[in-house]
Amino acid sequence: CTPNCDTLYFDRDDDIYMSVRADTGWTQAVALPDPVNTDFEERYPAISADRQRLYFSSDRPPDVPGTGGRDIWVALWGGSSWDSVMNLGFPVNTMNEETRPFESYDGQRLYFSNNHGQPRPGISYGGASDIYVATWADTGWGPVYLVVAPINNDLTACSPYESPDGEEIWFGSEAWEGGRGDEDIWVATTGVSYYPRPTEGYGSWLKAVDIPEAINVYDLEEGWDGTIYAAVACSGVEPTGRVFKTTNKGLSWAPCADLPGAMVVYSLIVDGDTLYAGTYPNGDVFKSVNRGVSWVNTAELPAVTTARSLVRLNNGDILVGTSPYDFSMRNRIFRSTDCGLSWTETASLAQINPCKFIQQTSSGAIFAGGWGIDSQIMIHKSVDNGASWESVVVIDQDECEWTADCFLESETGELFVSGWIPAHGVGFGGGYVCMSTDGGTSWTVCPKIMRGDGVHSGRIYAVTEDPLGTLYAGMQPAPDSVVFASSDKGLTWFSTGGLGGAFECLCLLRTGDGELFAGTTPNGDVFRYAPLIGVAETESPPARQLVQSAPNPFSSSTTIRFTLPEAGRVKVRVFDAQGRCVRTLLDRRMGPGWQYEDFDGTDDNGRRMASGVYIYQVETEKFTASRKFVYLR
Repeated sequence: CTPNCDTLYFDRDDDIYMSVRADTGWTQAVALPDPVNTDFEERYPAISADRQRLYFSSDRPPDVPGTGGRDIWVALWGGSSWDSVMNLGFPVNTMNEETRPFESYDGQRLYFSNNHGQPRPGISYGGASDIYVATWADTGWGPVYLVVAPINNDLTACSPYESPDGEEIWFGSEAWEGGRGDEDIWVATTGVSYYPRPTEGYGSWLKAVDIPEAINVYDLEEGWDGTIYAAVACSGVEPTGRVFKTTNKGLSWAPCADLPGAMVVYSLIVDGDTLYAGTYPNGDVFKSVNRGVSWVNTAELPAVTTARSLVRLNNGDILVGTSPYDFSMRNRIFRSTDCGLSWTETASLAQINPCKFIQQTSSGAIFAGGWGIDSQIMIHKSVDNGASWESVVVIDQDECEWTADCFLESETGELFVSGWIPAHGVGFGGGYVCMSTDGGTSWTVCPKIMRGDGVHSGRIYAVTEDPLGTLYAGMQPAPDSVVFASSDKGLTWFSTGGLGGAFECLCLLRTGDGELFAGTTPNGDVFRYAPLIGVAETESPPARQLVQSAPNPFSSSTTIRFTLPEAGRVKVRVFDAQGRCVRTLLDRRMGPGWQYEDFDGTDDNGRRMASGVYIYQVETEKFTASRKFVYLR
């Protein structure tokens, strides 16, 4: 639409139309004549603020070398009509497909997306579509830059729009559905974090030292000596895939050697002193025999863009699940029987691309799953070491887009699969966890994880289990946590507390000594889950107990700690000295065990309270307890 909203441009049936606003509404739409519309596809028109340039995408034959497919074109206003249509050329257009243009209001920036399906050559976060920006350089559009995370991510980001003041970017994204749909509208504001609880160390999640320049932590694995390795993507003009390691539980991180050509590291195997890393965008699997001091690129995987999942089988074979740059070669799993010296295609699994996980259970069965490209949520099972596979329906439904992101075998033998289905309303779709008690033959959908804002969970990326049998689910954003837990095999779920600044928990690791670690985005932070000092964990939930908040007195925040012997509705409120309720911190159902809630000294209206003595109260269906604390401004 033009800046004063008097003219509307849109595409219909592969042509660009125009409609003018009248007193009673929009006039009859009229297709623009040649040279804007042709016998080819013209889509996604965008008008400049001064109305002199009409950008659009078209698959008409290119008139500039090095371009092709669908390119971005511009028509210039000649005073009475659009004429002088030209291809923007390199560096905006490439042999990939460029689309969805938008020129900033000051005319200095041109935003666009690459088309779904293939990464743009050179720079990408690995998504099906990324957002790019070109800057005006006197006579044309100059260097092209990849817009950094968290706007771009490893899923679709497209249709950018910059606000007139240049402070906001609106865009479409599949990355953080939040349980609200397949592709949602998001807004990013300069210098503003949208995470509602940015305090580090909230609850019992303790933030490790920053991994330098990391934006996404996709995998965490532990070595035989307790070293933890992190597979990450790092920010920069071009994203860089790195592997970092810590020998002290995240108090410090050391980078392993570079992985040439890698923009993202998605998956890791740790086998003694030997490491394997699966990467994007060349689908390379790197190997190190000296704990990451140096790497060698193993044999080529044909037509592979991403080595998304890695597993070492009981017999020593290595399997890698992949995604391709050629869609005719989707769903393939490769096998190496010689520690990565050579690879052979061993399977092509129906209905998924890419293959997100491959796991072998204690019975020897192998399970694989990924992102759906057909109806019914299914995973694949092999009982002959991957020689043949059968499809197993997890959820019987008719959506053609879904994910199966994670697989877990519990200590007591239950199997769990988690992922995402598009949400068409409250209570439908969104994140799911399914359980099987018969070795993966049949599956039951666990009750939904309900977030603090009353919306069910978004995508559930990771599931793990602690030594006491409590399940932990890493998910998309929620006001109260990106990790929820269940002590009853997924029947009820409760928040584990905030992970400061994290939009999503992409992976979870249970170490050999029973501790939990979470890898997150968009700050590339790793968090360690540990009880607060002086709070002991027991085999069964402790008796009802409200302990003194800490610190006390406090000036910035304090943590309220209490225990529940069973699941139930809990209300936590703060009262002033006159007995008036000034803040309701919590009012929802919670699971058994230790619970933590922080208080920052503000009332229900977000105002800082006066210094003084306050009372905090925990109320359940079976008991009520109160204590005092002192707030100092």
